[in-house]
Amino acid sequence: MGMTDNEILKTFSRNPNQGMRELIETFTPYLYGIIRPMLHSHQDTDEVLQRTFINAWKGLAHFRGDAALKTWLHRIAIRTAWSFIKAEKNRTMNANDLLLVSAGEDAPLENPQLLLLRALSELPPKQRLIFVLRYFENMPLDRIANLIQRSQGNIKAQYHHARSKLEKYFSLLH
Repeated sequence: MGMTDNEILKTFSRNPNQGMRELIETFTPYLYGIIRPMLHSHQDTDEVLQRTFINAWKGLAHFRGDAALKTWLHRIAIRTAWSFIKAEKNRTMNANDLLLVSAGEDAPLENPQLLLLRALSELPPKQRLIFVLRYFENMPLDRIANLIQRSQGNIKAQYHHARSKLEKYFSLLH
């Protein structure tokens, strides 16, 4: 079991390297679960996760404790993922990347998680992010709008379009 927020912060103040190791060990599984559905490969997810922790490292000394570390890291992870998605916007997304499973795994196409990730990869990056934040993270529309600097109406429309595309994608499979 990981350390508490206070224990991590105390460790960080005494020994930043050890505190950061504790932070990474405690929050990696949670953050990976948030970031993974937004991106189209494990490699991109690992990259965003690493950038998230670098950003956290830079800001941890100034962390005021107004929110839990988990909440603070969640915000950093979402912003980092969004920056990554914007930077990679011109990159051609290849849904077949999702079928590349880490060494030793044998996952059939019928795997629901892979099918969902493949369907999500078919969405434009902004729609994918909005759908993940709204559907999986249950984030309110106004927070999503504030996060990616779009109007709430735009977010609502993008979410609707993403949902419609996913419904169509899954209806074609059956």
